[in-house]
Amino acid sequence: RESESDSNPMVRLIIDGNPVIVELFQNQAPNTTGAFLALSRRGDYDDIPFGQVQTGFRSIGGTISGGVPYSLPSECGSDDDRHFFSGTLAVYLPFAGRPDSARGEWCIYHFPAPHLNGERTVFGRVTEGLEHVRAMKEGSRLDRVEIIRAPEAELDPVVIDEEGQRRPFSEVMSANSNTTAAP
Repeated sequence: RESESDSNPMVRLIIDGNPVIVELFQNQAPNTTGAFLALSRRGDYDDIPFGQVQTGFRSIGGTISGGVPYSLPSECGSDDDRHFFSGTLAVYLPFAGRPDSARGEWCIYHFPAPHLNGERTVFGRVTEGLEHVRAMKEGSRLDRVEIIRAPEAELDPVVIDEEGQRRPFSEVMSANSNTTAAP
C-alpha cells in the first residue's frame, strides 16, 4: 500500500552503475530525510566509496570526505518505529549507545536485522534493485544520488551543531562553508 503512495520522496542510488530505487520516510524521520536530501543536492554523496560492505548484513555509505559539522537527533524509540527489513535504510551510529551521534553516514541492510529494531532511525527502504545491494563488494562506489520525487515542501532539518545546540541544517552548513562535497 505504501509503495503506491505518491507522497514520500524517492531517490535513485546509482551503485557501481546499477540503479537502486529508495522511498524515504519523511513522515517518520523528517530530520534524517531532510539531511539526506540536502547532502544529496549538494553532491556530497557523489562518487564516494562505501565505507564497509558486510556481505549478508549491510553496506555503510555516505562517508563524506571531511565529515559534517553536526549530528542528527534520533528519530526512533516510538511505538511506530520502522523495523529492519531487507532493503532498510537507517542511520549509521559511529558511537554505539549514543543515539544522537548519527552524521552523514547511513546503511542499507541486505537482509532483515530485527536486533536493531528501535535502536536506530530508519528513514527509507529499497523498492527496486535490492539484488544490486546484495551484490555489493568491498570497493563498491556510490556514483550519485538522483532525486526522483522531491518532498512537497523543502525540508530544513534541525541538527545538533558541534557545540551541542539544535539549529537548522542550512544555518550550520553556511557557517561551515569550508565543508565541501567529497572529491
